[in-house]
Amino acid sequence: MAWRENFRRVSNGEQFMMIVGAAAAHPVSRQWKGYWQR
Repeated sequence: MAWRENFRRVSNGEQFMMIVGAAAAHPVSRQWKGYWQR
């Protein structure tokens, strides 16, 4: 709920770009790397 309250005045497109940018900049998790190959 905190996200919704903090970013309620930000457009949906801008919120999407913030999330995609954060995900793209984050390194690959060692726990999830190769998960689909198990």
